[in-house]
Amino acid sequence: MAASRENDRSVEVEELPLIFSFAWLDKDDKQYNKFVRSYGNQLGINERLWTYCKNKESLFHYLQNIQLPEKVILISSGALAKEIIEDVKNEETLFCIYIFCYKIENYTKLQENYPEKIVDIVSDSKVLYQKLKNDLQAFRTMELGMSSYFFLCLLYCS
Repeated sequence: MAASRENDRSVEVEELPLIFSFAWLDKDDKQYNKFVRSYGNQLGINERLWTYCKNKESLFHYLQNIQLPEKVILISSGALAKEIIEDVKNEETLFCIYIFCYKIENYTKLQENYPEKIVDIVSDSKVLYQKLKNDLQAFRTMELGMSSYFFLCLLYCS
């Protein structure tokens, strides 16, 4: 039985690579450095793709420089999420928000009020890592064939 010509010239369809930029917004960069060192490589994220923002103004300045079709994944402390949600809820480049804070119960109402933007609330960096790992794979699959970029803002609450 002869092999078909279609089999002889099989073409591999490659998933378009998504470029993820990550930022951490917090008054103190200690947790940012710890997370990037501990989980950045495990997520397959080069350190040069991470950005530290020390306040909401530096985050907003960065977001102003994001242009469609780039997309933003925002990870925020609960307190800062409360502070910025009204300003970013309709932002076209904002894909979703994760709240990373120790007091989950303080922010469940915020998630209920903005379910279209706030994906999850987590209190542990290992859990955040696992959720990001799973969700980034899902985002890659969902965005297959699109030239979108993602920006991740990690905001850690103390």
